[in-house]
Amino acid sequence: MDNHCDGVYMYLKALAEGNDAGAEQIKKLIGANGGNRSGIAFGEVDPMGYVHPDQFTQHHTFGNVRERKFGDIWQGCDESNHGGAEGSQSRSSRGAAVQCRVSRLV
Repeated sequence: MDNHCDGVYMYLKALAEGNDAGAEQIKKLIGANGGNRSGIAFGEVDPMGYVHPDQFTQHHTFGNVRERKFGDIWQGCDESNHGGAEGSQSRSSRGAAVQCRVSRLV
């Protein structure tokens, strides 16, 4: 799947169609992939130097490469300000994601 939302859509569609075996296989694939890896396996630096989890999450900033090295920002993030950069082991959900009915798929 190209977009991680597609996996959830396909899972819910399979369930709605009564295809429990297919839904279970999709769920396994979603879990194996680890879900969206924004802020974990990749990040984004905007034109002003701000580091974000990805290009779609501009409202969440980890730091600025004009003030600190990217590696220091990426490795120095903790769970209070970062969804889990390399070095952070937790994949805990907070905020709206906690209430998302599909957040437990990954």
